[in-house]
Amino acid sequence: MPSVLQDFIDGGRIQLFAVDSIDGESLSDEGADYGHRSWMQEQYYRYITEEVVPLIHSINPTGRKILISGFSLGAFHAASMFFRRPDLFGGVLALSGVYDMSFFFNGWCDERTYLNSPIISIGNMESGHPYIEMYNNSTIVIGVTEGCWDSVCTESTRMLDTVCAQKGINAHFFYWGGECNHDWPYWKRQIREFLPWTLDEMYTR
Repeated sequence: MPSVLQDFIDGGRIQLFAVDSIDGESLSDEGADYGHRSWMQEQYYRYITEEVVPLIHSINPTGRKILISGFSLGAFHAASMFFRRPDLFGGVLALSGVYDMSFFFNGWCDERTYLNSPIISIGNMESGHPYIEMYNNSTIVIGVTEGCWDSVCTESTRMLDTVCAQKGINAHFFYWGGECNHDWPYWKRQIREFLPWTLDEMYTR
């Protein structure tokens, strides 16, 4: 993906920070206790918000807003982080994600799972919650392909789309046709299409 965005990097439009995940110890560790897995995910959330975000601002002290982005499991992380902390991120670009963390736990849910599930947490958000105004002062782009291996992501994206509309949250949702699959070639095409105007909208607010 960095090579696909090389012209944005070389041209000074973005500075890219790539962060590893701990999915093997949280979302994907199917043999472990659910409570431990949700706790591990919470540690990852704290790592991003309490360590990575300050590090980004120390390396790039311009004060520019951070656009958080990801694909597949990375899309879940990006959306989860953004919707929990719109004070830290100016926008989110998430492609082919699932936006209810309980999906990875066969429906099991605790407080941490709830907080990391935008579909659930936003669905229960009061209409006057201050985060809604913060969301509407940000740029939200959620896309999904509708081909092989993406039916679950498509359903989850439509659920998040519905919840955002019900709460009056201005967000852009895109559904690419059935010939596009849950795979890197299509995410590369999507990022090239979505990123330019996402940046334009985010930095002109």
